[in-house]
Amino acid sequence: MKRREKPAETTPELDKDRRDDDSLWKDIVERFFYPMLKRAIPTLYADAETKTLPRFLDKELKKATYRLRGGKRSVDLLAEVPLKDGSSEWVLLHIEIQGRGGGRLPFRMAYYRALIFAMYKREAAALAIVTEKRSKDEPKFYESELYNTSVVYRYNRLVVQELDEGELLASDNPFDLALCAAQRALKSRRDERQKHA
Repeated sequence: MKRREKPAETTPELDKDRRDDDSLWKDIVERFFYPMLKRAIPTLYADAETKTLPRFLDKELKKATYRLRGGKRSVDLLAEVPLKDGSSEWVLLHIEIQGRGGGRLPFRMAYYRALIFAMYKREAAALAIVTEKRSKDEPKFYESELYNTSVVYRYNRLVVQELDEGELLASDNPFDLALCAAQRALKSRRDERQKHA
């Protein structure tokens, strides 16, 4: 039996860095959930009942996906967001934090959408927070076509390096300050690499 090589992007050091970065971002998103929503999906923020804390469901989903995926990585965050109006009690929001590596983001977003739908029997809004530089060739949505059967899955994207630093610094939103710090860390890491090139 041929042994599969581990891709270069998933060395133990990068895996550890990714886990640490993911944990930090998850903590920031949970602490500043509504400020994050205001920045990333303003339309959902406008409809959300911000006086009520969201309920995080990712631990429940992780138990289910752990068995399906053989113990591998699962959805980053899944939140039940309460809404102001009486038309709907809540909306599910799937948040994926994408740093270095991590494979094909659009495919993973579509995969988790299917898992969430299967488990909760409802659609979820989705957000990818892209904290590291990604390939320019990576699509911004998932698309599949097979024998005239097609699927297109679009989701919200918040790309740290594309944000305006001046706007982030001028903001009174605490999540914007975290985004600004992440953006500066990206720039300084790139500068360090250039110094040693």
